[in-house]
Amino acid sequence: MSILKMMNERILLELVDYDDRESTTLILPEGAHKTHLYFRVLAVGPGMVTHNGQRVEPTVKEGDMVIMVGGGTPIRIDRKDYRIATERDFIAVVPEK
Repeated sequence: MSILKMMNERILLELVDYDDRESTTLILPEGAHKTHLYFRVLAVGPGMVTHNGQRVEPTVKEGDMVIMVGGGTPIRIDRKDYRIATERDFIAVVPEK
């Protein structure tokens, strides 16, 4: 169970240290590893509602690993840092192996 229930297209993310990421090969520019690029999806809202009332379901699910540079809203819960973002903030989803 997630610590928050996300609304609409919002997604709750947990920061993942670059060195602690799951085995994925990604070549990053020098210095990029100093910022948090990897995030684990903890909770996903039901999706965005279009202007004509149709819901568009998100493409990510809980447990997915995503790459994001900047973006999202930082929040702190119980002395732990999280981000709330939307899929538009993501650069990529790291494929499962």
